[in-house]
Amino acid sequence: MTTIHNNKYLKIPDPKDINVSRDFIDTFGQSESETSANFIVRYCQSVGNWSPFSYEQINNFYLDIIGRKAGDSNFDFNRLVAQGWIGRDGDLFSVTIGFLGRLQPYTKE
Repeated sequence: MTTIHNNKYLKIPDPKDINVSRDFIDTFGQSESETSANFIVRYCQSVGNWSPFSYEQINNFYLDIIGRKAGDSNFDFNRLVAQGWIGRDGDLFSVTIGFLGRLQPYTKE
């Protein structure tokens, strides 16, 4: 776990510390967004950090997990970007402090 100091302490869990076996119920406002958030956390667990990622990276991960090929149903952020839970800088997406804060109840002890 990383601790950031910015006039207060905030514990940032490592991706591996998030329990993705539980559904993120009532975490991001709709079940579709919560499913997308779960895939994002699982992707970050697979790379071992919260580094920014491209749509191609998350989509390829998603397609590998669900066992489909490109052109089938692709990954959808389902309002996570529009609501500000996932940031976007050009072609890269990243989790926000707000996103990580919403996942605190799912942090492994």
